[in-house]
Amino acid sequence: MTASSPALTIGHGDHCLPCVDAPTCDDRLGIAFHLDQELRQLRVPRVRPHGSAADLDRDCLSWAADFGLVSDDRSRRRLARIGCGACAAYTWPYATLELLTFGARFIAWMFMFDDAVGEGAGARDLREHMETLASYDRVLFGAACPPDATPLHTALADLMSSAAALADTLQLDWVPRFRAGVRRFFDGCTLEFSHRRARRSPGLAEYRRIRALSIGAHSVFAISELATGHLLSEEAFQHPLAIRATEQASLMLAWGNDIYSFPKECSDREPLNLVSVIAREDRLDGLSALRAAVDTYNKDLSRFESTAATASRLSPALAAYTHGLACWIHGNTAWSAVSRRYAAPCEIPTIC
Repeated sequence: MTASSPALTIGHGDHCLPCVDAPTCDDRLGIAFHLDQELRQLRVPRVRPHGSAADLDRDCLSWAADFGLVSDDRSRRRLARIGCGACAAYTWPYATLELLTFGARFIAWMFMFDDAVGEGAGARDLREHMETLASYDRVLFGAACPPDATPLHTALADLMSSAAALADTLQLDWVPRFRAGVRRFFDGCTLEFSHRRARRSPGLAEYRRIRALSIGAHSVFAISELATGHLLSEEAFQHPLAIRATEQASLMLAWGNDIYSFPKECSDREPLNLVSVIAREDRLDGLSALRAAVDTYNKDLSRFESTAATASRLSPALAAYTHGLACWIHGNTAWSAVSRRYAAPCEIPTIC
C-alpha cells in the first residue's frame, strides 16, 4: 500500500474488507493529506471565539472534579482533550461569562454522559438502557437523585439548579424549554441503541431522523436563546420556519461532528456516522463517502441559510434565534477542527 492508495476502505454487506498491510509512515501522511483536502471543502466562515476559552476549560475540569466526573489523571486528560470551554467560546461568542460557564459545564456533562450512558455500552438490552435514561430524566425534571446516584446524576442536578438561577436572574420562563431539549437528546440515545448494538448503520433517511435528536442540539439552542436574553414565544417557537430551521441546524451540528470524528469512530467500528451511513447505503469506498458527506454538509447548510433568511424577515425575535443557530453551526465546525477529541488515529479505518 502506498501513500497514493485510497486511505479508507469499505466492507460490503455484512463483511469488511481487511486492511492488507499495517500503515507505514507514508501511509499515515497519505491519510492526513486526504482528510485535510476533503475537510478544506467544508464551507465554514471565519469564527472569532470568546476570549475566555482557556479559563472556561480550567473551570470545567475543576467542576468535573468536584462532582467526581473525573477522578484520576487519565480521566482529566480525556476531558481536557475535548476542550469544552473552547467549544462554548466558539459557539456562544456573544454570551456573558456567567452563561458561558454554565454552557461549558453542560457541554462537558453531555460529552461524559454520552460516552458513559448515552451510547448504551453498559446496558444489557434496550429496556435497561431506557430505565437508566429515565433515571436521568427524572432528575432533569426536578426529582431528587436516586439512592444509587452516579456523579452524572448529581452533576445534572447541579446544572439544573444553575439553569433555574440563570432564568430567574433574567426573569425568563426558560427552564421548560431547556428540559425539553435535553429530553430530546435522551430520546435520540434510545433510538440509536439497536443500531449501535447490532453494529449496523441505518439508511440515510432514518439516520437523519435519529441524528437530529441524538446530537443534543435542542438543549444548546435553548441556551442560545438565554444568551440573547430574548426567549421566543411559544407561538414563534412552533412556527413552521422556526421548527425547520432548528431541525436543519441540528443536522448541521451532527454532520460537522460526524465528519471530523469519522476516522476515530471508524476505528472504533461505530456504525452511527454520516460517512459510514453513506458508504453502506451507496456502496462507496471510504474516501468517496467522505466526499459525499462533505457535499451533504454544504448542501444542507445552503438549505438552512435559505430557511433562516426567510424566518428572519418575519420578526426580530426569529432573526435573533436563527442567528444563534448559525453561530452554533459555524462555531461547532470551527471548534471541531481544533479539538483534540477528534484527532485521527494512525490506523487505516475499514468501514463496516
